Amino acid sequence: MRKIKQTLAMAGLLVTVAPAYSQCRLYLANQLVSNQGLTLSLEGQPDSTNVCPLSSVTLKLAVGDGTAVQHVQKTQSWQTGVVYTAKAVITATGPQQLLN
Repeated sequence: MRKIKQTLAMAGLLVTVAPAYSQCRLYLANQLVSNQGLTLSLEGQPDSTNVCPLSSVTLKLAVGDGTAVQHVQKTQSWQTGVVYTAKAVITATGPQQLLN
């Protein structure tokens, strides 16, 4: 079992996207190649002004074993000025866990 701990300081996440994009994504870790490895990201949906409000952001983990990728996400009521810690528990057989 591998444990990954990532500390996030949310000091006011506000991301603007180009009109062609339908989602905001910030990779905290990105080591996924050919369905093997992992990604940890913050993702959200932009509003009508193409800004991704903090209320739409979720924490997402994708883990690949070389043949398939499993996804898990955590919805959080984010607040500015708060330090968040995410813990991912990755097992060979799944399901994956994402805790905060």
